[in-house]
Amino acid sequence: YPDSLRNLLRRDFREYIEARIAYYNELDNDKSMEERKKGELIAKKIWDKTVLQMQNSESAVRSGQMIPAVNNMMDVAITRDGEKISKVPTLVLWVLLIFMVIDGFVVGIEIFDKNKPLVTMFANAIVMSLTLNLIIELHQPRTGLINLDAVEQKIVDLRELVK
Repeated sequence: YPDSLRNLLRRDFREYIEARIAYYNELDNDKSMEERKKGELIAKKIWDKTVLQMQNSESAVRSGQMIPAVNNMMDVAITRDGEKISKVPTLVLWVLLIFMVIDGFVVGIEIFDKNKPLVTMFANAIVMSLTLNLIIELHQPRTGLINLDAVEQKIVDLRELVK
């Protein structure tokens, strides 16, 4: 693109990246949604500028290459939104908790059976506890051991490309 348009697009891309980073980092849900909407508006501006250039015969080839890239950018944002807000259904958590309580009663009853080794019962309790912990980790994708920080780092690294 000509320098004038390229500079405008770079500025828009910088603003877009900053809005997406702020959206991920913001813990307050209302402020996070404001940043998300800001990012969507900036993405629309980028899209509109690119589509407008498609009408210019000199920029048609460039825009033909740019439109899929901008479309992919928007798709990635939608995917990241889904990852950020995804939760394990509450029903799954309750069913798992009920299963753990039932399993606890079964293990408790088996303690009185002298033929059952204690190692088996402790292994069962540990496996159930780890399973519950894993489900809870998946339920909270922004915190804990299983999180989206590696994906977010890619967006942060993108800052360098648009400087």
